[in-house]
Amino acid sequence: MRLPRLTTNRCLLRLAEPQDLLEVLRYWRENGSRYSPALPGALLTEAYWEERILLALRELQDESTCKLYVFEREQQRIAGTITFTDIKRGFQHQCALGYGLSGEHEGRGLMTEAASRAIELVFDELKLHRIEASYHESNLRSARVLERLGFQREGVLRDAMWIDGAWQSQILTARLNPSWTPPK
Repeated sequence: MRLPRLTTNRCLLRLAEPQDLLEVLRYWRENGSRYSPALPGALLTEAYWEERILLALRELQDESTCKLYVFEREQQRIAGTITFTDIKRGFQHQCALGYGLSGEHEGRGLMTEAASRAIELVFDELKLHRIEASYHESNLRSARVLERLGFQREGVLRDAMWIDGAWQSQILTARLNPSWTPPK
């Protein structure tokens, strides 16, 4: 797969590159989430992210994962992340969507705009049939983003994540590719 460089009105979506190291580190240091497990201190070092930037390229080449950063087009600052993981071929042709947005960018429709464009990549270029996404049951913003993106609720993943010292349930949603055709 070629390296994605996707644009929207306000965003540029792409993999992080080695020259983005300090910006990637800034983003992760400033943007924890109450809906995701906290990052241990070892994951907030330059050495760790230097390795992760290179690993993301290999994972894209293997078509196992696609880790995009959402850059503000005007300032070239990272506003968020969109990740497609657990890409499966064979009889499934599916993946899992994860995303995050910095607090300063919430509530402006930026994630819906960026994720909509990223989903086009997954359906049109990776030719996947299904994208699954889950969200913390109290994360109503994420629920609305997924609804606007056309995801439908499928069920509850009980006690799916250990966050803040307790098991948390997740709501499972999915979106299907309406124009998917079997590979030849």
